Amino acid sequence: MHLYHADTIANNLLNELKPFCEPGLCNIAGSIRRRKQDVKDIEIVCIPKMAIHKDLNLFGEVVAEHKIIHPEFERIIREAGMIVKGKFTGRYMQVEMRTDIEGSKYTVNLDLFMPQTHDYWRQFSIRTGSAEYARRFIAGAWSEKGWCGVEGDLYLKRDCYRESDQHPWKLRPGLTNPVRPPVWESEAEFFKWLGIQWLEPQHRNL
Repeated sequence: MHLYHADTIANNLLNELKPFCEPGLCNIAGSIRRRKQDVKDIEIVCIPKMAIHKDLNLFGEVVAEHKIIHPEFERIIREAGMIVKGKFTGRYMQVEMRTDIEGSKYTVNLDLFMPQTHDYWRQFSIRTGSAEYARRFIAGAWSEKGWCGVEGDLYLKRDCYRESDQHPWKLRPGLTNPVRPPVWESEAEFFKWLGIQWLEPQHRNL
């Protein structure tokens, strides 16, 4: 899909989702953000707002309360297309979207990333890509600083282990209160922590 059409679809969806996401934490990533002229998928990284769901007994009395994804956020995603991977209680969903732009019909996949709030700017940087840029410069930088990725989070290598270079990192058994990285307030702050120069997304195409 050409960037112009992908940009239109992505921004229309983004504007619908923003009121039901945490302020400033709903953004377009991927090749659209890098301004690639040919776009394969639409990628959005966001933190949905939560709502309180109340369980009632037969007498209408509240017996339990628990947090759920904001119902309007869920409605927008379900109406956008068919969910083919993931679920609202997870951190990733893929939605097959079918839309009409200027009389032309398009089918495009939406990759929806919903990271933990403290990890938003790291995930936003990774999902902006390119994949090679993220691997070499972003992941490479945190590895040089002595950190490793464990199930979508960063921990110090000294607190982790792996069976070989081909196996994923794991936290050491019985470890309590492992050291965690800071909570970054922007992508630029995350890059500064990594010790690498922040680049405009269009310059990250490797």
